Amino acid sequence: MSEYIPSYFIDTSLSEHRWICRLCSDKIKKQQLPSRALLNKLEVCQIPSELKKLNNLEKHLIALRLPFMKILNLTSGKVSSRLAQKGTKGPLHCVPSDVQDT
Repeated sequence: MSEYIPSYFIDTSLSEHRWICRLCSDKIKKQQLPSRALLNKLEVCQIPSELKKLNNLEKHLIALRLPFMKILNLTSGKVSSRLAQKGTKGPLHCVPSDVQDT
């Protein structure tokens, strides 16, 4: 882990600022790899074209987990509910789905 951290800082120019979140900074100070690091292969990969074409029902049929939650509009009534920023309230339940049968 220690060989990756210096290379991150050496690559920067004097005019470039790089920020590290508190969670990652604490882990780096302890000489540990942060759990959200790219080295843990947590980067977002490209979505296959077959999955991009699915409608909402098809996405739910192949989902490994089905979330159940109460979704609220976070903005006032001036904005259309379709365009409003959303948020959740109350418990969130993720139910496993058996995709072999679908």
